Amino acid sequence: MRTDLIYIDRNSIKVAIFDDRLEVTSPGKLVMGQTIEKMKQGNSNIRNEATAYALRYLKYIENWGRGIPRVIKSIEESGLKPPVFIGGETELKVIIYRNNVFYEPNKKIGFKIKNI
Repeated sequence: MRTDLIYIDRNSIKVAIFDDRLEVTSPGKLVMGQTIEKMKQGNSNIRNEATAYALRYLKYIENWGRGIPRVIKSIEESGLKPPVFIGGETELKVIIYRNNVFYEPNKKIGFKIKNI
């Protein structure tokens, strides 16, 4: 078996919504040399350069390595607990917690999600 292709995973990204949190699980391990702490600091290791450069050309990506720090900052500025990052060896899970308040369906929480 070729060990240099182990990161390839045909599973889908999973999004689970609970009363108190949102969990996003991405299959596959982190790119060689990447760690959760490095990601939080803005370190970007590109897995698929062709896709990454195409997305940047189409202006879906404005700069490498800014996404995770921006999300963390937006969540904290919204008064939510900092997100929790778990794993990285076989999958990466990110947990974003809600405030302990009653659900308000039209309340904006301060960060935008861009559809691509």
